[in-house]
Amino acid sequence: FGAPQVLVAADALLTPVQMKINRGYLTRADEALARIDPIVIGVTGSFGKTSTKFAIAGAVGPSEQVLATPGSYNTPLGIARTINESLEPRHRLLVIEMGAYGPGEIAELCAIVHPRIGVLTAIGPAHLERYGSMDAIRKTKYEIVESLPVDGVAVMNVDDVEVRALADRTERV
Repeated sequence: FGAPQVLVAADALLTPVQMKINRGYLTRADEALARIDPIVIGVTGSFGKTSTKFAIAGAVGPSEQVLATPGSYNTPLGIARTINESLEPRHRLLVIEMGAYGPGEIAELCAIVHPRIGVLTAIGPAHLERYGSMDAIRKTKYEIVESLPVDGVAVMNVDDVEVRALADRTERV
């Protein structure tokens, strides 16, 4: 019995345990969001997410009332960690960076944090090998706009040709 087989078996045995732990983190984050109820601003795009997130956080309110995900914490568990460890009642705004490697991942993040404002920075060929096509990238990044509530606001960088094409067909920009 070799090491590769042991590793595969261990992974198979531990995956359900890890999934339960992950669900617990996400549930705690959901409860904190419901209790504190900050205005959530989601930021996505092929590039420019991190700097845009920090620019927004610096511009929208006093630093003690605004929480932004640190660094590139832009996955479900990174976002949940930020909420669980740092979100406090004094935070009226929560700025979330949203990364994705494939279709459905932005929608998944939006389902976790429910942004009221969605920011789309740019659309480019980043991770094209994982998406398979530029159309898949466009659709994935646009998930942030589709996930907004009826009274939500989409902020779209129309200096980017790809984003402008999406903005032209969006009612709430």
